[in-house]
Amino acid sequence: MVFGSLGVGWLAPVSELRRVPIFIWMRTEAVGVALAIVLVAVGGMLLVRSWLRLGQRVRVWGRRRERQRCRPPQHGACR
Repeated sequence: MVFGSLGVGWLAPVSELRRVPIFIWMRTEAVGVALAIVLVAVGGMLLVRSWLRLGQRVRVWGRRRERQRCRPPQHGACR
């Protein structure tokens, strides 16, 4: 995501990165721009997937959560 954003993101007019040949190529050639867009998109998808997986690890979802709420066996059946 970082490398892709250097190809399609904003760079300050006084940035020294504007003079680096790889960034010039990524910003001016169709293949470089397409590569930068793909890198940003894939990076964003991986980031969202990681957030969702982290949420699953941190808290319990679905039927497992219902079972955990019904844990105390002294109170009989759970609804």
